[in-house]
Amino acid sequence: MASFDAARLPRATAWRFAYLLLQGGLSLTLFSVLAHVLPPREFDATAIAQGVLVIAQAMGDFGLSQAAVTVLPARIAAFPGETNELLRGAACTYLASAAAAFAVTLLAVLVLPAAARAPVALIAAAGAVTVLVSGADGLLRACGEFRRPAIIVTLSRLGGFAGVGVAAASGSAAATCAGIAAGTVVASTPAALVLRRFYRAARRSRIRELRRAALPLGFGELCVLASGRFDTVLLSTISGTAVGAGFESTWRLYQLAQYVVGGLATAAAPFIADAHGASRHKDQLTLIRRTGSVVLVAGLVLGVGLLVTADPVSRILFGHLGPAVAHALPPFAVLTPLSFLSFFSLIVLATSPTDRWWIVPATGLGAVINVVLVLLIAPSHGLDGGTLACAIGLTVTATVLIWRLAVLVIRLRRDVHASQTPAADAPASTR
Repeated sequence: MASFDAARLPRATAWRFAYLLLQGGLSLTLFSVLAHVLPPREFDATAIAQGVLVIAQAMGDFGLSQAAVTVLPARIAAFPGETNELLRGAACTYLASAAAAFAVTLLAVLVLPAAARAPVALIAAAGAVTVLVSGADGLLRACGEFRRPAIIVTLSRLGGFAGVGVAAASGSAAATCAGIAAGTVVASTPAALVLRRFYRAARRSRIRELRRAALPLGFGELCVLASGRFDTVLLSTISGTAVGAGFESTWRLYQLAQYVVGGLATAAAPFIADAHGASRHKDQLTLIRRTGSVVLVAGLVLGVGLLVTADPVSRILFGHLGPAVAHALPPFAVLTPLSFLSFFSLIVLATSPTDRWWIVPATGLGAVINVVLVLLIAPSHGLDGGTLACAIGLTVTATVLIWRLAVLVIRLRRDVHASQTPAADAPASTR
């Protein structure tokens, strides 16, 4: 176990940026290359399959990734003797989650357009091993290690590029997805070995603390999916595979900016959790303030960047879908600063047992608004209506989460003040 001294935070943040930019950058690069290699109809089906892959990973993970970095460091700081049992329990849970991701991908076949069914079924194995990569990342960061996760995710994402050669040779969405799955499975072996080591660290497992934390985060993750990611499937069912692929492309470009806040927030998460577990409220408050300020500034800069570069970047990345993506992106660009603060709020709230349950109603309200608006707007406004509905739902979620973060900060300030003020009724001999 490495220490979570605040002096390590800049280095941890740098490695977290590397992890997320490699993860998101390589995924977007693969997506973009396939957009230029495959015929339009075959790419549309492949795009939907890749979107379903992300949905299945998130549903299989069910909040475990966030729970690992917001709960385990706090628990280990408070009870270091339980470390190996906690890590073994988490590794067991991730193995079960990988199987769940595989099953979710196959179930999605039942509701998708016929053109996307075979590609989705053939990419299912990649969804399972991607959960293992996420698990290795979460447990290594919970132990204070940030460099190795970046290496593991890079290997896994590069493995998916096996699908490019298959796409060039076959021009088939189904064959391409089979190639992506095979390459990803082989390249994710290091992640499986990491989980195996944690599994063998103890003879008994402790999963109660992780499970209790993962429940609200998992339900919140499902609601976040319903606020955005599910729209790929929903729009493809309502308006066809071209619109579904257009939304998936728009979301991936928007989410590329979100990896910046992911790097800031998830790097700080185990440090904030460690301070919470050790009852160092002043350190916890300082970390929240400093990281939150940087998050807000980064959101403003990248939001403007998305607005300015939407048209040329979309045309370069997404080929025939480029013009539609550029036209649909502005609601997401305007949302970016708020979404940055929203994600940071979610991560901080997850470190507090009394506050993390607020994630469920906040994300649930946004999900309901998104789905209702998609059903009302998308039939007549297609991709533009889908992105607008999604942005409105996410705005509602962000508002509630940021408000709850403000409540938490006020409470921490009171705790810090109380710890620094001698009790008024203390005996004179102790003053």
